[in-house]
Amino acid sequence: MAEGEENTTPPFSKILIAVDDSERSIKAFDYALKLSKMTKARVCAVHVIPPPVAGEEGVPAAQLTELLRKEGEEFIERLKSHAEVQFSDATETGVIEYILREGNPSKEILAAAKDRDTDLIVVGSSGTAGVKQLLLGSVSHAISNHATCPILIVK
Repeated sequence: MAEGEENTTPPFSKILIAVDDSERSIKAFDYALKLSKMTKARVCAVHVIPPPVAGEEGVPAAQLTELLRKEGEEFIERLKSHAEVQFSDATETGVIEYILREGNPSKEILAAAKDRDTDLIVVGSSGTAGVKQLLLGSVSHAISNHATCPILIVK
């Protein structure tokens, strides 16, 4: 670029937003859609169903997996409705892709970002701190440590 010329290339063209059914995640989703509107970036919303613990809640693992998958699909539908109400112009241009994956949340989110050549990942902060975060870790923390693109963590 020559001196005095403005760079008109948007900073992000592909934004991946990791979503779950938490208030902080929905806030991050909204923020990512606002950012995509400003940058004209495509958005991919990824919801990951973690593997069930065998026999959790007295339900066989296969049955629990199917139940979690159904809940994940219902969540994606609620998210689509939310986006249509809040950001009709974004959904009209078809810039939002919704993906439901199964597995370790941070690994699946990172894999989805790599598969789509994402240049920004947006996540909500976990809200955990202290010993709980030390013992359990957080998806946002794991993503920030292993992503190959910038991360935006929304509080």
